[in-house]
Amino acid sequence: MTGLLAADPMTQIPPSIRFVLLAAALAASGGAVQAQEDAPAVPAQPRGGPVELLAGARVGWPQQVSGYVGVALVRKRYENGYAGTSLVVEPGLGAGAVRVGWTTAGGIGMTARAQLSILRTWRDPWVVGPDQTWLGADAQAGFGYVGVAVGAYVRAPTDGAGPAPMLTLNLVLGN
Repeated sequence: MTGLLAADPMTQIPPSIRFVLLAAALAASGGAVQAQEDAPAVPAQPRGGPVELLAGARVGWPQQVSGYVGVALVRKRYENGYAGTSLVVEPGLGAGAVRVGWTTAGGIGMTARAQLSILRTWRDPWVVGPDQTWLGADAQAGFGYVGVAVGAYVRAPTDGAGPAPMLTLNLVLGN
C-alpha cells in the first residue's frame, strides 16, 4: 500500500506549492460562482402572443358615441408593451368606421395609434349630413386609458356631392 501512496503525484509536490495551487483553484471557482449569481437564471422575455385585443369607446363627431373593437398584430414586444399593425371596427350612433394602422402601447395604458380610415355617416351625425362616405387619417394618443383622437377626412364624391374636408375630434376611453 505504501507503493501506491508513493506513486501519488500530490506527494511529490512540495506543500507550499500545493497551498498556492489550492488557493488559485478556490479563487477561480469563487469567480465562477459570482458570475453565476450576477447572471439571471432565465433571460427576461416579454410576455404575450402575436395578437393584442383593442377595445374602447369614443365620443365626438361625426359618430356621436361609438364603441370600437379590433386587434393589433404584434411585430415587436417590449417589457411593458408592444408595437404592430392594427385593424379596428367602430360602429356608432351617427357613423361607423373601419381603420387600419400602426399602434403602440406601453405601461399604464399609454397608447398611440395612426390609422387610415373609411367612415360612413347615418341617422343624425354631428357636424356633417347622413349617408356620406369619408376617407382620411386618424391619430390617437392616450394615457391611463383616456385619450384624444383627431382626424382629417375628405368626402368621397358620391350621389353628385363633391369632395369636402372634415376635421374630427374625439374623446377616447380604452386602448
